[in-house]
Amino acid sequence: MYYFAYGSNLNQKQMKLRCPGSVPVCAATLPGYCVTERQYADIDWCGGKRVCGGLWRITEADLAALDRYEGYPNFYWRYSVWLDLPDGNEVEAWVYEMTAKAKLTRNGIKYSPYYRQICATGAADFGITTDF
Repeated sequence: MYYFAYGSNLNQKQMKLRCPGSVPVCAATLPGYCVTERQYADIDWCGGKRVCGGLWRITEADLAALDRYEGYPNFYWRYSVWLDLPDGNEVEAWVYEMTAKAKLTRNGIKYSPYYRQICATGAADFGITTDF
């Protein structure tokens, strides 16, 4: 199965520690969304925009580890989305978005410099440009 990362899970070294069976596939784009800074990276529906991120192939054990790490279903909820790939194809993947309660409690909180650096390293790992 596939997972779409847009924050700290772009970082390939960190992701390997969290999800040992994960394999980075390629950069990918999530249409219709934007990244929102809420202490940690989050996504929101933003018609006409897109999120650049990384596509991972993951195992069931990796998905369970991500659920624990992301605080699913209380802090982030998980659902499937369709991503655009560089070769023009599409693929379905899991993505995490903060719950409404988490969004309310985290709105306006900026990334720490440490978090920003982990995300920036991950963006470089996938060869994408981000606001990190």
